[in-house]
Amino acid sequence: MNKFKEFMWSLPGNEVWIVRNSPTDHNYYFGQGLLFTMTFFFAAFCGFFAGMDFSDKWYVAIIFGLIWGLLVYSIDRMMVQTIDKVHIDKTYSGGKGGMKKFTLYFLPRFFWVLFWLYLCQVR
Repeated sequence: MNKFKEFMWSLPGNEVWIVRNSPTDHNYYFGQGLLFTMTFFFAAFCGFFAGMDFSDKWYVAIIFGLIWGLLVYSIDRMMVQTIDKVHIDKTYSGGKGGMKKFTLYFLPRFFWVLFWLYLCQVR
């Protein structure tokens, strides 16, 4: 169970040795890893069905599903790792130019999500 827990800690990009030394955060980072795992599996499942839509061969659909799941996992991990928690804290505490900074921080991610939503719905 310990190796599985450490694997789950490493999925979101955490340093395992740091999490190991802070026992109060074990469940938090395990939950984060579980969330990333479930995101991967749901994306791979959807990618499998999308692959079956354009190919009648099940092995092509499985490969496409795995690639799609890894792509969604990578994007999800990149978005979580690039969140600047200090920047967000200053924004909500009413720092100088807080709303403008938050908007500049938020808009690229928002348009990235809209772009992927558009790609997913286009047939």
